[in-house]
Amino acid sequence: MSSQAKFLCSLWQGKHGVDIYSSTQRILPSLKNADLVAFIPGYTCKQDLINAGYSICYYDQEKFSLTCSADNKSVVVTGDLELIVNGEVIPYLAYALLEMQRQAAGQTSVHTAAVSLNGRGVLLMGKEGAGKTSMALHLCCEYGYKLVANDIAIIGYDRGQTFIYEGTKFFWLRLDPMEKHHPDLVKFFLSSGDRDPWTNRTIVHPHQIGVEIETETVPIAAVFFLHVYESAAKLHVERSLNRWPHLYLYENFSRYIRRTCSPMMGGKDFHYLAYLPSLDTPDFHANRVKIIDHFIEDIGIYYVAGQLKDIGSTINQAIS
Repeated sequence: MSSQAKFLCSLWQGKHGVDIYSSTQRILPSLKNADLVAFIPGYTCKQDLINAGYSICYYDQEKFSLTCSADNKSVVVTGDLELIVNGEVIPYLAYALLEMQRQAAGQTSVHTAAVSLNGRGVLLMGKEGAGKTSMALHLCCEYGYKLVANDIAIIGYDRGQTFIYEGTKFFWLRLDPMEKHHPDLVKFFLSSGDRDPWTNRTIVHPHQIGVEIETETVPIAAVFFLHVYESAAKLHVERSLNRWPHLYLYENFSRYIRRTCSPMMGGKDFHYLAYLPSLDTPDFHANRVKIIDHFIEDIGIYYVAGQLKDIGSTINQAIS
């Protein structure tokens, strides 16, 4: 490592970590307090050197550049400090290297909501706007479930079982579904004015609304694909065995390791900075397929569509 860059800190998620080297200590506050940090499950910044082979080295220079090692485990990045800080470049890169370690261990980041009851985990999946957050809130507030994750969860396969290891512990709410399903939470939003209710968003922490969080690793007992809509005349429930869950799960489980959902951006205008290659490998692919096969063949994935209360009652009956 160049004498211009010294060890600064290490960034962790659970048992996995990345060493950070830098030519300036002025970047350190942004590694502890960046907006992205809240969206990285279990993120911590420590002063301990890991020496596990994963590292990011930053040089405060005018010209931006990004260089990866042959095995993609080490990254050297240069650029103006303001550009790097405003774009949260280092946390984004760290998440990529952390995801490599997770996938090697049979784990993956997943875009989902998740709750637990009596130590049993439930994944609430679906496309954007399907009702994942609304359902997580409903199960927590009406049935006493604990929040495991909302937005991103870390799941994995180990010795014939799948588990939820960690997740984002807050509710990232949209005004539109809250007005429909949880009007008591509208008070947490700033005055809407002329803002679109779909893009008007706010963060609500579980303790603000009396919701408990899950602090332990929990086995996954059920997986649901949701479509919450109040105009439904009746509840629809079916086990998903066709091609669609295979495609949806594979795309969801691959988006972080292949970097399709988090390109390199920088500056206040978040312009694209550089190409970061896919970090996927055949072994990582095989590990993800194990999780998908377990979900579809062993646990069973159920598509549930209907009104919020009807779906909530169905899920609770299946888990209780």
